[in-house]
Amino acid sequence: MKNMNIQERILNQIKIERQKQDAKWGEQNHLPMEWITILMEEIGEVSKEACDHHFRNGFGEDPILDENFSLVQEQRLIRYRQELIQVAAVAVSMIECLDRGFPVSIAINDE
Repeated sequence: MKNMNIQERILNQIKIERQKQDAKWGEQNHLPMEWITILMEEIGEVSKEACDHHFRNGFGEDPILDENFSLVQEQRLIRYRQELIQVAAVAVSMIECLDRGFPVSIAINDE
């Protein structure tokens, strides 16, 4: 994995997350409105981590003085990235569902 470029590494992590989702939930076939709800829940988790990081939630007036500030901020960015991988994996699952022909068959153009 060390020799992979950044994009390959990220795409591999998304693939691994998709495999975890399939192992946990099995093949998922939902209507578009249901998928959007699932995706938005995941996006909400990304948003929470971004907001907590940006606004330094949980710290006082001068967060730099808090000995845990740097560690907490780093952990927030780690969770932010993890949540982004989950968002991407859900989006892939949505496309897979469409490509399986659910809810109706559609013409797939490989571009």
